[in-house]
Amino acid sequence: MMQALGRRYVRRHNDRHARTGTLWEGRFRSFPVDTDRYLLNCLAYIELNPVRAGLAAKAEAFPWSSVHHHLGLRMEPWVTPHPVFLALASADALRAALWRHRLADAASASADTDAIREYTRKEQPLGSAAFQEALSALTGRRLAVAGPGRPRTRA
Repeated sequence: MMQALGRRYVRRHNDRHARTGTLWEGRFRSFPVDTDRYLLNCLAYIELNPVRAGLAAKAEAFPWSSVHHHLGLRMEPWVTPHPVFLALASADALRAALWRHRLADAASASADTDAIREYTRKEQPLGSAAFQEALSALTGRRLAVAGPGRPRTRA
């Protein structure tokens, strides 16, 4: 009975949230990104997740985030800033101001947010066609996002 109940719950949960598979499947995902722009957009996406989820009014209001370190509000020993982030500016105050501005822009940019969600869900490389082709050649796998269903067979 419990097994049947669990299966029914997962089926309904998946239908409601447009998911497939088991309840805990794919909980942690990753994907390669092409350029510095994509990397910074992904960092902003992560730091703005509590705002989108309704857990905080502003990113810095969420206590468990690297945003405090990046905005210079407090130094976190567990955060190692990425060299791309450090390259935003040579001075900490200017870098923090630029990052605050980027977070404000990212909060209103839904195209990047949608792309990050799609590529995360599909675990596909986010970047140019040349980047995807280079990774495909390197790994020997087709990595570009394709439409649903099996690829057509060649006659």
